Amino acid sequence: MIDTEELVVKPASPAVMATGVYAGMTLPDNGLPMLLLDAAGIATVAGLRFAPVAVNDSVEEVAVPGIPALLFDDLDGQRRAIALAVIDRVEPVPVDAIRRTAGAMRLTIGDTIIPVHAVGGFGDRTEIAVLRLTDGESEMAYAIADAIEIVELPAEMAAVRPGGPDAGTPIAGVVLIAGEQVEVVDPHALFAGEPVKIATPPVCLLQVDGSGWMETFLKPALEASGYRCVTALAAGETAAVALAMEDAPVYPTHAPVVTLRRSRVADGDEDASIYRYDRPALIAAIAARRGL
Repeated sequence: MIDTEELVVKPASPAVMATGVYAGMTLPDNGLPMLLLDAAGIATVAGLRFAPVAVNDSVEEVAVPGIPALLFDDLDGQRRAIALAVIDRVEPVPVDAIRRTAGAMRLTIGDTIIPVHAVGGFGDRTEIAVLRLTDGESEMAYAIADAIEIVELPAEMAAVRPGGPDAGTPIAGVVLIAGEQVEVVDPHALFAGEPVKIATPPVCLLQVDGSGWMETFLKPALEASGYRCVTALAAGETAAVALAMEDAPVYPTHAPVVTLRRSRVADGDEDASIYRYDRPALIAAIAARRGL
């Protein structure tokens, strides 16, 4: 059994103390004299020497990997970087495929039109490199002069001063890469400030009544809001929502149906139809039917 008790240590006889391995003697509670060993003395007799060791109490910092980014030269001559995760691919496109229409730059790729961000002119180029950017749901293009290399963004970033001369540009801050100041493009500002093209727009089934009103008036408004309108579903295709006029037959469909009326005023409190020219209410009703 291990226990504790108070001890009074006294020097042992000179002959015993001269050995250098005893600290003294004591008389415990059992009444039997006991010699106490001196650990330091034993080490000295054994020829052991202990050097003082400095203990480092500091916690070693774990290096946090930086964000991979693409370093590129922009059309205005500035060297910039953008997070690699937002880039779907880099590809050359004909300059003729980029046009300014409806007050914005747009790129035609096949049957698709996507917005383009460009900070400078194309000069006499016949082909321009673009970064195809995506957030997983929508996409846009960023025209550049030349892609340089993939780098790692440092943790320290100098912020852009609000209200400064560059406040309107999509720049998150400035970093040092290989001793050079590099502007970091802010993808959040890019997608927030540009009309983006939804990569896979939800399908809106128009149950037309033969008058041509849905195709002429309704379809452009819905497609401007991010829907793809069809009057008939292709094989294997499903609609996110269907629209029908209240005075026309509603054909069977698995999609939720939004009913449109010609009158401005609803026919009672239980009338859930939407006035066909009430655009905000129509878009809100479609989104609600889709469960958004």
